Amino acid sequence: MILFLDFDGVLHTFPSPQDPTHLFVNLNRLEQVLRDYPHTRVVISSTWREKYSLSELSALFSPDIKNRIIDVLPVIEIHSLADMEAIRFREISKYLNGRTDNWIALDDDPDLFPKGCANLIHCVDGFGEAEEKLLRKALETTKEI
Repeated sequence: MILFLDFDGVLHTFPSPQDPTHLFVNLNRLEQVLRDYPHTRVVISSTWREKYSLSELSALFSPDIKNRIIDVLPVIEIHSLADMEAIRFREISKYLNGRTDNWIALDDDPDLFPKGCANLIHCVDGFGEAEEKLLRKALETTKEI
């Protein structure tokens, strides 16, 4: 299973808080889930990937989780407003390149995905209890033995 992970609006409020102590306040909850599903790999879908390297991004995670941060999504150039339509979904499709890997996305912006996208867990107010339950359910159904 691949988890495509957004940061802003998922791991902390969006826009990013000015106070660095408010950054990644939901990271511990996510890492606890990931520990229960060791088959899950993480690809960073956050726009932070445009500023920071994969090694810098993976360093934000606990030592036992950071090795599971395997990549970042490719960035699709935007030339018009039409290019924004479902752009995160299109970036994921480009990343998968026709592979049929099971995947789920944690994101706070449903407009970056096709309407009703079954692979999206919409984080309305960050990665909270409700989103954790949805993610656990999705990961449980694809748990590798």
